[in-house]
Amino acid sequence: MEFLNLQIEERTKIFINNALLTNRGFNYYVDWTNVNGYNEFMVEIHAMDILIGCKDDNDFKDKFITLISKLPHVVLLFPFLFGLAKDEREKLYRNKTQLTIIQDELNCADHLIYSFSKNTKYLDDNEIEIFYNFFVRMGLKNLYQNVIEKSTLDYIIL
Repeated sequence: MEFLNLQIEERTKIFINNALLTNRGFNYYVDWTNVNGYNEFMVEIHAMDILIGCKDDNDFKDKFITLISKLPHVVLLFPFLFGLAKDEREKLYRNKTQLTIIQDELNCADHLIYSFSKNTKYLDDNEIEIFYNFFVRMGLKNLYQNVIEKSTLDYIIL
């Protein structure tokens, strides 16, 4: 508890002084040979390409809503995109657990709860809005909206 009462500069200094040097090597980062769970979602992955490069927020949201309405299983990609551990993803998919996000304080009742069950067949407008807000707040919107400039995309197509 003492750590939390320190000034931000002091906490930063303690953190940096205790960081391991081993998290700087190539072996610390993702071993892409172990990343294979996405194979069952190839259709959904490519369907999400419709979001790439949308600069207008309204256009992005409209395309997101259309995409999720037609392919509700696209939401199963979200745990992959923000790097949730494989064990946790499997529990979510089997509906054994739900993803709980703490908003402001650890011991408050302001948690948001999301379900990523593979049994999802249909999402209503409210559920789509909840997933859109999740997508935005997790930073996934920035991943798609800013990844490729429209001019670059047009150049690639030509």
